[in-house]
Amino acid sequence: MPTWFQRAGHHPLSISLRGDFRKVATHRIPTIVWRHGEQLKELEILHEEDDSEFSGEETDEDGLPDVLDVFGDAAPQQLPMLETLMVRNEVEDRGFLAPQIIQLLFLAPNLMNYMFSGSFLFASSISSEMPIFPTLRTLTFGSRDKPQLDAGILSRGLFPALAELSVAMDISGRNIFDFVKQSTPALQSLLLGMLAYDTPDSDELHECLHLISSLERLEMWYPRSHHLDHFFVSLANSPSLLPNLCTLIIHPYVVSNSREPLLRVLSTRRIKLHIDGKYVKKPPQDALAAMAELVTCGAEIYIRSDTFDYI
Repeated sequence: MPTWFQRAGHHPLSISLRGDFRKVATHRIPTIVWRHGEQLKELEILHEEDDSEFSGEETDEDGLPDVLDVFGDAAPQQLPMLETLMVRNEVEDRGFLAPQIIQLLFLAPNLMNYMFSGSFLFASSISSEMPIFPTLRTLTFGSRDKPQLDAGILSRGLFPALAELSVAMDISGRNIFDFVKQSTPALQSLLLGMLAYDTPDSDELHECLHLISSLERLEMWYPRSHHLDHFFVSLANSPSLLPNLCTLIIHPYVVSNSREPLLRVLSTRRIKLHIDGKYVKKPPQDALAAMAELVTCGAEIYIRSDTFDYI
């Protein structure tokens, strides 16, 4: 590693740290990397299963199981060039320390893209300060087809420049609502995981969306049918709701049989619509005929299941 760093000189570095971080820290590999933190432009931290038997302690001094340490024997200093940070954990029942990950965000004043996927961060000893991340444009929790909760990060910072957000909603939706109210970002793309969003109505979600007038692309994973019906009615009746929305992508478990609100949205808003899900059934013939007529007038509509393209 010292040889490669010497060859790199003062050029920007793209580094991927992969392996079992219960062992990597003892090998001091992160310690060597952090010495060159001022040159880091892209950093991936990936914890993956090690086939060999782990011989260290199974818990840390606080009794937390399998806490993953990314700092090794040296805490990083400023990361002035870091633009992209990816933190991934592919092993269940282990977690990166939230204070360490948030510290990396603090140390990277020019960070533009942050992605985290895997098991939840441990939320102990997180600072209560509210820093501003003025350059962060992309914030992703989980993967595209499996959004995750934000582990409290959205409530611990201000993200005024954020353009793309991918996150799961908590049981009340407050994590999204509070984030939008305090950061007021000019979001262009929002991907929502809604599996846990099981409240009786979705008024809070709609109130939240009213605050994001800049949104051009909205993608929902696993919304409930009654939430979709309410959402379509609101879109059709309220021009002030998402006035710049161009693309709506929905991945439902089951699509409601009520097509009238959806057809009203398509005829009044002319949004590019994708409905794509494993159990999506063929729309009624009259609804297909109405959609086909809209397509001849220039609308883009895609409705498909895993096995059939309906339109």
